[in-house]
Amino acid sequence: MAREKRKLRDFGNLWPAEALILAGLDDPHTTMVGDGERPDADAPQDRRVRASFLRWCALGGGKDHRLHETGLRIAGALVVGDGEADPFQGDTATPGLDLEGCEVPGDLAFMNCRFEHPPVLRAARLRNLFLNGSALPGLQADRLATTGNVSLRNAKTEGEVRLSGASIGGSLNCEGGMFSNESGSALHADRLSTKGTVFLRNAKTEGGVRLPGASIGGDLSCAGGTFRNEGGAALSANRAKVTGALFWRDGARAEGWLDLTAAQIGVINDAPADWPERGDLLLNRCEYGAFTGFGISGEERIDWLSRQSPADFDQDFWPQPWEQCAKVLREMGHAEDARAVLIDKERRQRADRRKKLVGWRKYAYRLADWGFDQTVRYGHRPLRACGGLVILLFLTMAVFFAAWRLDAMKPNNAFVLRADEWVRCAPHATKSASLYDEAYGSQLDCFLAQPEGQSFPEFNAAIYAADVLFPLVEIEQQANWTPHEDKPFGLFAKWTMYLSIILGWALSLLAVAGFSGLVKSD
Repeated sequence: MAREKRKLRDFGNLWPAEALILAGLDDPHTTMVGDGERPDADAPQDRRVRASFLRWCALGGGKDHRLHETGLRIAGALVVGDGEADPFQGDTATPGLDLEGCEVPGDLAFMNCRFEHPPVLRAARLRNLFLNGSALPGLQADRLATTGNVSLRNAKTEGEVRLSGASIGGSLNCEGGMFSNESGSALHADRLSTKGTVFLRNAKTEGGVRLPGASIGGDLSCAGGTFRNEGGAALSANRAKVTGALFWRDGARAEGWLDLTAAQIGVINDAPADWPERGDLLLNRCEYGAFTGFGISGEERIDWLSRQSPADFDQDFWPQPWEQCAKVLREMGHAEDARAVLIDKERRQRADRRKKLVGWRKYAYRLADWGFDQTVRYGHRPLRACGGLVILLFLTMAVFFAAWRLDAMKPNNAFVLRADEWVRCAPHATKSASLYDEAYGSQLDCFLAQPEGQSFPEFNAAIYAADVLFPLVEIEQQANWTPHEDKPFGLFAKWTMYLSIILGWALSLLAVAGFSGLVKSD
């Protein structure tokens, strides 16, 4: 059935509130029905207005009663259905206010009104929509197009508010509103596009807010809001693009997931006291430019990032949120905090990787990861290798000093070891040729007492340890002296030397890399 323009006479005798609205139809001021406050559901007849009559008014009225250029402005009305679908709107019309696909010449402002049925504004085109302080059983406004704002400030809805694919030339203002829906999302606005800000400040929702794929030209202000959807997304802005800031502070609460997966946000303005509970934050592939609120330190941001729990979604560790946070902190000038975030990221990522290993490999990786952590913090603090070298230097120096005192060192020279002076200083040498005397105490002491031995380079435990540990410098101590493996402590010193050479190479290379920048330091 084709749509037909309804005429004023089709409404019969107008109800008192309708007559009042008709009288002020060409007046730019708001028509006050009753005291202008939101009526109860059982309000008397003088507060009631038929939805079909409002539709007639919103579309411009009639020849003798033209709607003012500013649009339709009403406060304090109870909007009721006509009992059945309006035959003048076609077979698919609803008993409530139905402006689906209509082009409204001005604003629609229903302030402090109550609606028996959800208004239908699907694909409607108008300037501004104001439902401030009104009570609605939902709103069907998919693909709504406005050149100005949509406002549900302090509104109360008990049903789904749908703005999927809506295009708003100004802002969406839901500040102070109470939105609930027992069977689904309280506010469903996927692919919403606004040139201005989305205000959810001090709003309270039961059923969650959905903004997946939304494009918000201003801020997404959730400060002071309470978003509740146990076991689901309290606020979902996955794949959303927010040109301005995400405000999550001043008592904002998410009782459910705060889903920012793959979102693009200008800046994040938040406070640690308002962060979601552990497991309720989703940041994978989320990108943002800066932090402008509180909680800028690396320790605080690690706490923020740790509120993610990929395992709850049967997924592996998400490294990107940690890399993104470190990038932002570094660009803000917090290089040390950025390094702290990346170090913690490495620990968590490696721990997650080890969970998949079994047997000896699991323990081998644990040991390797622990060593890499303690020495150079996974390459993010390579100069820590210098500290490791100093500690190792003192330990090896103590071992070689003890080896010297226990007569467990010997010359590291084949000519000396075959020389007559060394051979004749052996305690077991024949008495006729022996140079050994019990006063010497050892073969080494005897050798060093001979004229030939007195010219041999002197042993120094500290320099010997440095010669072993620093492969890039040749001090010649190691070329002249070596542990005596035939002595018990000499064998221990020998293996200490081998281990020190290996660790010295590794730590020296990392230290040099730290100075030269070959290993990333942030």
